[in-house]
Amino acid sequence: MRKKLMACGLLFLGITAPVLSQNNQKETYPNVLFETGKAFFKEKIYEGSIQSLKAFVEESEEESLVAEAEFMMLYAATELNKEGVTEEILDYMHNYPVTVHSNRLNYLLASSYYMKGAYTEAIKWFGKTDIDQLSSDEQDCFFYRSAYSYLQQKEYKIASNLFKLLKQNSLPYRKDARYYDSYIDYCE
Repeated sequence: MRKKLMACGLLFLGITAPVLSQNNQKETYPNVLFETGKAFFKEKIYEGSIQSLKAFVEESEEESLVAEAEFMMLYAATELNKEGVTEEILDYMHNYPVTVHSNRLNYLLASSYYMKGAYTEAIKWFGKTDIDQLSSDEQDCFFYRSAYSYLQQKEYKIASNLFKLLKQNSLPYRKDARYYDSYIDYCE
């Protein structure tokens, strides 16, 4: 309910702010789109975020904010498992080889490969990710997706160790980790 109220409020702000500030409408409208998209992103309202940020990118000429908006759109698209996101991440990495988001891009790329069932590639990119730079939610996903990828590659020992970590430290993945760790015990 809170997310819906926030989304409605931000949408209202996005529609009314340009009308209320007519003297600088051309300069502030893209910024309103950026702030709206960023707020949606923080609340994990990814579809709304993508729409606002896409409109911002089309309107804005601020290169640093455009790069930030494109990153948020990639993150949201990965979370929504959008088609073609893997290629978009690789393009972003090519266009912005030096970015503060390099580690998260590795994580996103690994996650996109994981969601496509390309477990060898997922493992490769998870290996390039510094887990200490991820949020706790991302760390949980990192461990689960890594463990499952290793399981699919029949690397049972590594998968089991990761599932054991999840059983001890991750509330959202605890049940799945117990199941897969038991499955590994059965397979061995």
